[in-house]
Formats: sequence, structure tokens, C-alpha cells
Amino acid sequence: MKAAPAVQVDVRHFGVWNGLLTVTSLAAMWTSGAWFASRNDELPAWGGWLIGLALLTALLGVSMSLRRHPIRLRWDTQRWYLTEVNRRSEEIGPAQVRVMIDAGGWLLLKFVQDARSTPRSVHWVPVQREDVEAQWHGLRCAVFAPRIQMHSSVGRGGSIRIE
Repeated sequence: MKAAPAVQVDVRHFGVWNGLLTVTSLAAMWTSGAWFASRNDELPAWGGWLIGLALLTALLGVSMSLRRHPIRLRWDTQRWYLTEVNRRSEEIGPAQVRVMIDAGGWLLLKFVQDARSTPRSVHWVPVQREDVEAQWHGLRCAVFAPRIQMHSSVGRGGSIRIE
């Protein structure tokens, strides 16, 4: 079985992701407000503060997402690597990438560093086809290709596991 060819994509636009976050945040806020308003009881003072805090948190999350930096995602035929392009940061990796949402022209990828299991070792990478049109096919081949790993066993030779 042949591994997917090496590919590198620079993700610079996050319009679909930002739109999804904004709509989800507004829907959550509207639902919470409607629930509080529909109660027959008088709204307690802490309820108003809670709604305000939730709204502020949602808006902060959306504003942070709007300021996302471009990301370089690289597959070297064995492992994945990630770099924030404009920040001159060090390359993060090696890692595994899993497709969490495939909407045809848009992917949400979960980038998880090898040998780490902390929440900071996970990065969510939204990729839209319009942004990486020339590399889209290669990227999809790489993220959906089965992974071949060699494992040595005690006996003669080794075993091959396809994930």
C-alpha cells in the first residue's frame, strides 16, 4: 500500500469557521435568553448577570477566532506538522490529524501531537477549499489515507498494522 504524497498547505482564510462560530454563539445566547424569559417566575438578579457573562464570553470567543493567524499544515508522508506562519513560531509536531467534520468543501481537522496528551497538544484546524484550491486534492488524500505503521514483534520479522 502506497502512502499519500507529501503535501503542504497554508491556511489563511477562516470565513466558514468564523461564520459557524458566530451563528452557534448567537443561537446559544438566544436560546438561553428565551429560556430565562419564558420562565413564569420573576427573573432572579443573578440570571441577568449570568446571561451578560455568557454573552460576553461568546463575543470574546468569536472575536478571538476572527484574529486567527495563518497556519501552515505539512504532511511528510509519515507525520503531520503545524506552524503559525506570521508568528515565526517553531514547527509543532510530529502529530496525527483526524477529520472531525467533512462538509465537502470544508474540513475541520483535529491536530494531536504525538507523545503528549495535554489539552494544549490539540489544535483545531479549519480548512476551506477556496483557500487551498491547488492543494485540496492532495490534502484530502493525506488526511483520509490509511496509516501504515511497522511494529516489531519478538519473533522473526515484524507485523504491519494499518490504521
